[in-house]
Amino acid sequence: MSVSGEMVVEYERVYSVAARMMWLEYPWLRKQGWSEERREAWQALEEVLVSDAQVPVETGEPSDPTRHLLTRRAPDDRPVPLAEAARDWSTRIKEGRQVKHPGTLLLDHPDLYGDVAFEPGSCVIVSSHWVLAAAEVTADLKRRLAPGRPGYVIGAEAAGLSMTLHEIADHLRNAFTGQGPTPHPGGVPWIASTPEPFTTGVDATRLERLRSVAWTAADHIPPRERVIATRDRSVRKDTAQVAEVLRRVLAGEEPPPWWESGSMDIRYDLMSGSHDASFATKNEQFRRELFEESPLPRVPREREVAEPPKSGEPRWRAISKDTTFVVAEMLDEAAARLAPGRATAMIGYDTQTFSSLAAEVTAHLFNL
Repeated sequence: MSVSGEMVVEYERVYSVAARMMWLEYPWLRKQGWSEERREAWQALEEVLVSDAQVPVETGEPSDPTRHLLTRRAPDDRPVPLAEAARDWSTRIKEGRQVKHPGTLLLDHPDLYGDVAFEPGSCVIVSSHWVLAAAEVTADLKRRLAPGRPGYVIGAEAAGLSMTLHEIADHLRNAFTGQGPTPHPGGVPWIASTPEPFTTGVDATRLERLRSVAWTAADHIPPRERVIATRDRSVRKDTAQVAEVLRRVLAGEEPPPWWESGSMDIRYDLMSGSHDASFATKNEQFRRELFEESPLPRVPREREVAEPPKSGEPRWRAISKDTTFVVAEMLDEAAARLAPGRATAMIGYDTQTFSSLAAEVTAHLFNL
């Protein structure tokens, strides 16, 4: 390997671990119990991680899975950066009217019956299976686009799940629009077949700058054993563990820069946090629970008072119209990213906003 090639490899190892450390602790700026020195060290590292990952966006260029939204283009045929897409989705959810099905609350408090009603066209009514499936997919997007994640190529096993996720998105949209099936988003012509790493132009100056700020930031995090022993709530145990790995990488050792829990593999598994999350298993589960055991999504056509759950019926959930369309777009984005052969280079810190938004949507869905 050439000197420049070795430099890129070292840079990517340091960047991957440093970005993961910050991703795990996000939003670290709001942390209590941090010294000003630790905060300043992490701000300096974040500035380098963000600036190094910047790749100019040009009109007409392909959408790169590493940093761009795959399912939509800007009006001027410009790729949409993932952070820009996340801000758009966040605004649409927050500015839209939210709804919540009272569910079992009506059993415990029958006096509330009649207080909650769904206006025509305001939301979609689905079983809890539909909500939980969507939450698993948004949880996967949070982890799949985590800053620092090494590059990977999706395996052929994802084909069925990719199609199913698009089918789920279509059903959610169609409940409002009445539109039929739409083309799978993974086949749009603007997606780059070969991703462009942002590390291509790494030189000795960039490497040493990253090493310097990464070392200082990691040095401000105590060892995991001390965090546990002192019950330090200012930093997560996982963060402390990754900081130790970062110190080892900077010292010239070669521990794995990124690892998953258990035997999970991002090329073959949905990174949703569930026990058996292979693409094939999740595809079978989603198709059974959503298309065989649950009714399709429906939208109230007249004012509808929320009913308490009846024995043998699914647990109903209500998703607002604005949130439903955002979730459908996120499902399509996941479907496009799980197209077999889809390649992604190492994820830069510019995806932190997207990963955080995916986490927020996941929490929102679980709380419906």
